[in-house]
Amino acid sequence: MSSLYRPGMDLTEYFEDYSYFPEFTRYIFDEVGKTIRYRRSLKREDIVLISVWKTLWKKEGLEIRMETSEYNVEKVTSRIFTANHDDQAEVRGLLLDIEGLCSVSAVTPVKLASTILSVTLPEKYGVFDIRVAEALGIKGSDERAAVDAIFKMREIAHEHCVLTKKLWTPRMVDQALFVLHKQNKGLGAIK
Repeated sequence: MSSLYRPGMDLTEYFEDYSYFPEFTRYIFDEVGKTIRYRRSLKREDIVLISVWKTLWKKEGLEIRMETSEYNVEKVTSRIFTANHDDQAEVRGLLLDIEGLCSVSAVTPVKLASTILSVTLPEKYGVFDIRVAEALGIKGSDERAAVDAIFKMREIAHEHCVLTKKLWTPRMVDQALFVLHKQNKGLGAIK
């Protein structure tokens, strides 16, 4: 699979064109994310809100199941704040632990887990989904592919800080890759 992203490519215009439900996106990443960081763990309602944001494009049949206790949610998600985010095995373990917290009919558990990490720590994580995987030329949709994408988004963010002399985060990179993919695949609607 070839990559739509090329090293040295300036993603600024793609980032500026990102417009996925802008008000709700700002609320999730600014308000909900800030509250999570202050609390240093997630609550069940945070996961539901993040799930709804991730699946806004789904018109009907959305089902969210949380069969775990509030205590378990907080126990698992508090690890986000003590983990070594530079260790690929630990990041993969975090993804696996978070995946077990709930199921959402519209997205795979690893995609939701990466979204939860991105909302919680956007300076370390971008959202992993099919658009990002294809834009980066990453095959697969499991935890290993997600870890590859997460670390690649970090590299690109660093590269763009140097290239543009402005702050770039993995979250900004995933937004730019979303638009890059959408424009290059001729997608008129979110799929």
